[in-house]
Amino acid sequence: MFDTVNFWIDGVGMSGFKTFDIVPCLSEITEKRNGDGYSCSGKTGDYSVFVYEGGISLKGSLAKNHFGDNLQTLTRRSVKQAIEDLSDRLQCPCHCSS
Repeated sequence: MFDTVNFWIDGVGMSGFKTFDIVPCLSEITEKRNGDGYSCSGKTGDYSVFVYEGGISLKGSLAKNHFGDNLQTLTRRSVKQAIEDLSDRLQCPCHCSS
């Protein structure tokens, strides 16, 4: 069983999609500008989302985000569904292959 699953969605090669397109889908948004460039962070469900020009970082509990708690066991099917739900919520092209 696993709980915390972190994702990196590489922005390179995502045709027609810009990483900052997901910002309106986030809550608790904070913006940061420094010598490295511009970035945003926010939340979607249980996941903390960090948006950079080069990609998107998602950190959190996949089970808690999907089921509302982390007491239930994720099956292969529910992992795929949980990732698809994250993708839908963020309106981001994250795809799972079986």
